[in-house]
Formats: sequence, C-alpha cells, structure tokens
Amino acid sequence: AAAAAAAATAPAAGLLQQATASFRSSSLALSSDLSSILAKEIKHEKAVAEKSDVVAAGPPAPFVLHSKLGDTAVSLTRDFKGEKISVDCSVNMQDSLGGLPLGGEEGEEEAEDDDEAADVQFNVTVTKGDKALVFECISDGTYLDIRHVSLEPAEGNDSETVFTGPVFNELDDELQDALRQYIAERGINEDMGEYLRHLMFDREQEEYVHWLEGVKSFVGSS
Repeated sequence: AAAAAAAATAPAAGLLQQATASFRSSSLALSSDLSSILAKEIKHEKAVAEKSDVVAAGPPAPFVLHSKLGDTAVSLTRDFKGEKISVDCSVNMQDSLGGLPLGGEEGEEEAEDDDEAADVQFNVTVTKGDKALVFECISDGTYLDIRHVSLEPAEGNDSETVFTGPVFNELDDELQDALRQYIAERGINEDMGEYLRHLMFDREQEEYVHWLEGVKSFVGSS
C-alpha cells in the first residue's frame, strides 16, 4: 500500500516541480521584458532631454541654488541687510508644468506651447531674528504676484489655529503694492519667476529619468 501511495505521489511531485519551473521562467521573462522597456524609455528620455538655457545660466545673482537628485524641492538663498532670504519651490507644488506628461510623447507639441504660459508657484521667506515673513507667490516669467503673506516664528508654524494673515487681494491696493516692492527689493521679481519656471520643468524631467533608473535597478535585481 505504501509503495502504491509513493508511486501515486511521484507524478504529482513532478508536475509541481514542472509548474514551479515554468512559473519561474515566466517571471524571469516578464522581468526581462520590463527591464528592456525601462532601458528603452531611459535611452529615449536622455536623447531628447535639453537643458534650458535659462537654467544653464544659473540662478539670478546673488542667489545660490541648493538641490539634490531624488528630492523635488529646491531652495535659493541669499543674505540681504542682515536678513536671510530663502526661495523654496518644488515640482510637487505645481498645478502644471506646461501640461507635458512625465515621460510621455503624446501631446508634446501642444505641451511646448502650453509651457510658454505655465505658472510656477513658490514661497519666499524673509527671516530676521526669531520671526519670518512668508510670501506665497506665483509667476509665469512675465509677471509676479503674491497670493498670501504670513508672519511666523523663524522655526516655522505648526499650529492650525494661529492667524496666518488676511486674504492678500483683499488688502488695500497701496499695501499690496508696498509688499510687492518689499520682495522686489530682495530680488524676487519676474526674472526669478522665469528661472524657477524653467528649473521646475527641467527638474521634473530629471526626476522622471531618476525614477526610471531606480525601477530598472529594482526589477533587475530580482
């Protein structure tokens, strides 16, 4: 009886081994296909990538750019008459960067036109002592406007109940103009908006390629 049971089990074990080998083979093939497709996409993106002349020229003087690959946020800093000025911008802050889909080819011609009018959103922090004025700004490179101004502790504001300031466009026109002039004197103008607009577009493409390379490395190691 034992011999009969063993004989019956042997074919089943063989089928299980065949199925396992077939599954592993299929998995390897799929991983190989994915790696190939990723490699093709990376090659394409690098071939069509063109760094903006605006970005290549560097940030508006005397600001210094701080950024690193893998982090969508960038900062530009400078000192001004005892104040610390920081311009903070992130790919993730943007509603649109010209409508160009990440890594996509479809609609690229239309996106090139849209990009000419794409807005960029960023924050400007003016720190003096233990306080900071934070300006939420928007620009398309031909204009720059302020959406909100808050007075916060220099180390940041984590409270959800603190009054952060009035609606900017409801302020007296003279006060609005004075606040715009205040940041303009610190180098926050249309040129800064134009630089950040191009920088965000370039960074989005760089981060996309970086993501592709990370995924390729991950699936290639399995």
